[in-house]
Amino acid sequence: MFKIIHTADWHLGQRFAHFDRMAEQQRSLYWLLDLIEAEQPDALIIAGDVFDVKSPPNWARAMWFSFLVDARARGCRHIVVVGGNHDSPDMLNSPSDLAATLGIHIVGSATAALNDQILPLHDEQGRLQAVVAAVPFLRSSDLRKSISGETTAERENHVRQGIKRHYEQLAELTYQTYGDAGVPIITTGHLHASGTEVSDQQTPIYVGNLENIDTEDFPAVYDYVALGHIHKAQPVGAPHIRYSGSMLPLSFKEKVDQKVVCIATFDGHSLAQGVREVQVPTFRSLLGVEGTLDDVKAQLDILTDALDASLPELTTWVELRILTDTRIANLHTQLEPYKSDRPFLILTTRLKYTGTQNADRDHEPIQSLQALGVDKVYEMMADQYGGFDKDERQEVDRTFIELRNWMQERKVE
Repeated sequence: MFKIIHTADWHLGQRFAHFDRMAEQQRSLYWLLDLIEAEQPDALIIAGDVFDVKSPPNWARAMWFSFLVDARARGCRHIVVVGGNHDSPDMLNSPSDLAATLGIHIVGSATAALNDQILPLHDEQGRLQAVVAAVPFLRSSDLRKSISGETTAERENHVRQGIKRHYEQLAELTYQTYGDAGVPIITTGHLHASGTEVSDQQTPIYVGNLENIDTEDFPAVYDYVALGHIHKAQPVGAPHIRYSGSMLPLSFKEKVDQKVVCIATFDGHSLAQGVREVQVPTFRSLLGVEGTLDDVKAQLDILTDALDASLPELTTWVELRILTDTRIANLHTQLEPYKSDRPFLILTTRLKYTGTQNADRDHEPIQSLQALGVDKVYEMMADQYGGFDKDERQEVDRTFIELRNWMQERKVE
């Protein structure tokens, strides 16, 4: 029998507005360490986006390294980590030689030799227990070379075919060496598979469509496909192809998602007991309050009494969506009584205009460019000033994604 815990998308170092998430992220890792000690998995698989940004704050790095050491001490023999689109491959890979001596296998980016992504995992007696074909987020430069004059559709197809080909070639190499070993063969991925359900708007990570691979394109040799990038836990296409989702809600739109980690136990190539989802506790509540201004005030009063009674460990964060058909004078002043001496903190306030002329015009709060991020700033500018028709906007979006990925690959901030 061989047992794994599959998790992904920790986004250590993430900020909500101007507030860091150190307290709840640390609690989530302490909880995971307790789960490791209780379950005693043979391997922990982290399918990308360990960090939220390429240069995470020092506290996030310290949290990461401490977790790795503690997870090994709690009894997890192997830890397999692959890079995501938010991770810096160089930063993830920097301790890889030392980490490998501790049973920590890090593949921050695609390797020049495919064999370097094939990780045989052995028990204490040196017996082969499983094989992991560790596939990180595959950058455009790993998949294709830009060809002058190619169309957008051709570029999209080259990326999709490149991803498919990478998994096929890796599967062939893995099967040639370990196909008759009678142990589970596991692969990873950090991408958007077809048929996936998302809770929040998903930013494309490649030129073209959101979906990067059809689930039937994963070769049959893989007994489990541990995916990251989508924050909502779910199987896609088949029970053994699965997103673990993130351990914390990463936006207010994810507040209703049940966060989990996945546990899979193998008997040879078979999933002995299916895949078990273990719920991650809620360390900080994210709440949305919507209605007219009077309705919102009334709900905040009710929320005050409810939270005073429950005394949550970490302050609840709240998003307000105020429905109105006109501008509201002195809104900040009217909400001021709810911004101090309350058991919650209002992080964002949005005005949603409901009049006929303003239908669906959702006014976002003013935030710094750094807090918004590159993708959100682009989206806002393109919406406000672009003047594109549908086909033009799709072409501009594709060009932006290609330029953004090109800059990230060359570490241009």
